[in-house]
Amino acid sequence: MTDSTFVPYLATGMAGHEAYLGHLVVATIAISENAERALLDFSAKRKKSGRRLCSNLKDALLAIVPCEIISISPQKYNKMFAHLSNAELVAAWAYEKALANLLKAYPKYDKIAGGPEAPMEIVSEKMEQHGHRLQFGKEAPAPILAAATTMAILTRRERVEKLSEELGTTIPLEEEKAFSFAAGYLSRQGKAGLSRIAKLHFPLTEKLCQ
Repeated sequence: MTDSTFVPYLATGMAGHEAYLGHLVVATIAISENAERALLDFSAKRKKSGRRLCSNLKDALLAIVPCEIISISPQKYNKMFAHLSNAELVAAWAYEKALANLLKAYPKYDKIAGGPEAPMEIVSEKMEQHGHRLQFGKEAPAPILAAATTMAILTRRERVEKLSEELGTTIPLEEEKAFSFAAGYLSRQGKAGLSRIAKLHFPLTEKLCQ
């Protein structure tokens, strides 16, 4: 039995915005009534089983909901920040791109749910400039927002692991390990090398360079 009052929407999640090392990732998922029900059921089963984040979780979520993911590498992030001089504008660009890409397939999904970390005022203005009049601030069940954030977290993990392989190192995902790792990497590779793994505008960079 379907709920005639249900309105499809998009849900967003972000990972890496407060992390010194690694990528910034934004994920947007399209939520139909069936998708919402399936995600809630999936979440309840995982909670009951006590399972944690795992590599195949991303595939399981992708089998339930359409998703658009935008990943910004540290190097690209630093170039964007140098131009925009504002971390929220960098994040807003990722949100705007993810939403615009998903709206191509789901143009009637004009309600947007997102966590408090999302720069939605900026995103709303940018999207309207491109002809998308969206309604931000929709309430959504916690498991739905968690699913979008989980997609971002798992993608960030994948991208950081890939970057680690490219650079012949192991970039830590734990923030408490960021300073010691970055300090060693800076001593070996210099600031140019550091720009490939870290968001240089963070205060930690100044501390490392003292």
